[in-house]
Amino acid sequence: MLPLVIMVPVKITNLSKYFNNHSVLNKINLSIKSGYMLGLTGSNGCGKTTLLKIISGLILPDEGTVEIFGQDVNYEKHLIGFVPSDERSFYFQLTGRQNLEFFGSLYKVDNLKVKIDYLLSHFNLTDTANIKYANYSSGTKQKFQIIRALLHTPS
Repeated sequence: MLPLVIMVPVKITNLSKYFNNHSVLNKINLSIKSGYMLGLTGSNGCGKTTLLKIISGLILPDEGTVEIFGQDVNYEKHLIGFVPSDERSFYFQLTGRQNLEFFGSLYKVDNLKVKIDYLLSHFNLTDTANIKYANYSSGTKQKFQIIRALLHTPS
């Protein structure tokens, strides 16, 4: 009989991250099983966002590994849609649409214009898409961040 191999969607092993010789994450080990939700809580500056950015492949750890379905996260970024809490991740001088076009091109999204139009319509942002990002309310900025996270059709 062959052994049963159960794939863990997210596996973090001995993950560490330093900023200016200050340890933000120190030897984190975590497995997130399929179907489970996880909440991260903690004080400001304790590493919650840093951990999420590493899991999503936006920044690299100094030590350790992150695997998504058994593969290094840097090869599986397309499986992840990430909505950061920091609205500075968009270009304020560009319009909402221009930002989506830019980020969609980084992911090499097929039929990008059609996909953007569909998502803008779904989020009721078609009429405001050509306004500079700097002029949006916080809620509208969050909607654009969600659209960006969905553009490449993550798993």
